[in-house]
Amino acid sequence: MSCLIPSRILDPKNQILTISPHLANNVGKVEALLLQQLHYWVTSDNKLLGKMHEGKRWFYNSYEEWSKQLKIYSARTIARAVKNLEELGFVLSDVLSPFKGNRTKWYTIDYKKVDPLLLSLNPQKPSISDPEKCPDHAAKMAASLQRLLQRGIQV
Repeated sequence: MSCLIPSRILDPKNQILTISPHLANNVGKVEALLLQQLHYWVTSDNKLLGKMHEGKRWFYNSYEEWSKQLKIYSARTIARAVKNLEELGFVLSDVLSPFKGNRTKWYTIDYKKVDPLLLSLNPQKPSISDPEKCPDHAAKMAASLQRLLQRGIQV
């Protein structure tokens, strides 16, 4: 009789990272993973995370910290991916501190830019919506999208 060894990949104590294959094929694997991670933070119910600015939740992280959290990409790879996402307009970045000595870079998602890509990848699915027009609906849609992506369901 053989003894089954439980897989660590299914171990809830380990961090599981999920990305949409459709999104990864269109923006890159690292970019899709970072966009997913930022989306998770932006739509988190924990109001203590991040900072509200101009009606959007913003987060900061250094490339080194993202590298430590994700554990699969170097800080340089993450820096290139963030730059790509900024150039695509999917990720907005800004220095939000009023103090000139604090050059911390904060990030958020521009869903107005991401929505058309998501719709083009799967036109049958509803868009995340315009947060300015319907913030409650947009938050619920974003949370639903997050749950689907966490389950590995293609969006």
